Amino acid sequence: MLSKVELTRIQALQLELLVELDRLCRRHGLTYSLAYGTLLGAIRHGGFIPWDDDVDIMLPRADYERLRQVCAQELDSKKYFYQSRQTDPEYHFLYDKIRINNTLFKEAALAPHAIHHGLYLDIFPVDFLPENLWLRRWHSWRFQWRRNVLMAKYLNLKSRHGTKRLAARGLRWLFKDYELTALASEAEALARQSPVSAVCGILGYQEVFSTQILQECVDWEFAGHKLAVPKKYAILLKQLYGDYQTWPTDSERQTCHDLVAYQLLGKE
Repeated sequence: MLSKVELTRIQALQLELLVELDRLCRRHGLTYSLAYGTLLGAIRHGGFIPWDDDVDIMLPRADYERLRQVCAQELDSKKYFYQSRQTDPEYHFLYDKIRINNTLFKEAALAPHAIHHGLYLDIFPVDFLPENLWLRRWHSWRFQWRRNVLMAKYLNLKSRHGTKRLAARGLRWLFKDYELTALASEAEALARQSPVSAVCGILGYQEVFSTQILQECVDWEFAGHKLAVPKKYAILLKQLYGDYQTWPTDSERQTCHDLVAYQLLGKE
């Protein structure tokens, strides 16, 4: 459990990175938006959710690919590391991260892998799905089973508990001959090939929403800075969280990462 002091320092570093990413996106005309808990924090708290140790943004796939190129050329490599399947060989998530150098934020699920384990910001691509409902479901199912197998094989089995561990163990056995790189490549190829209509976050079919959500973004106050959020943010937040304005109970206000090692190197 992170202390309030530690969480404040983490959020300060993440905010600095988020503001830099906002600058790069605006400079190059890239459409982005705060996402998930970061979007919720902006709307409900005017900044971070007080107990959150996570930062998320999302971009349409085309802008997501362009951001990779921009960061390769302009992101300060002394301060940050752009983590993707291309830049970190043992990293197999289907979305990218920017890690903060000289920090350590090692999660139990990724601890066995020789990757950059610094404090990070998540970057999610938003992909199109077919307009036809049945084709959409079929496409989503094909993507999701590959993602589920990939995560079952990739994430540390010891970090899972109960039925999740049993399910992961079963998937590992059933798909023992599947290589992680092949699964990730197949899933990404599926995500890129769809015709337009509705869009979907990389994490699954439950995140399908109208393309209109990202067509118009507005600046919103976030911890003293103006960052991009969807103009129709209420539609997205209601879909993801229901009554998003209601705070969780005290017992539910917990950080979301299971850390096995943490340090802000050079800052202690």
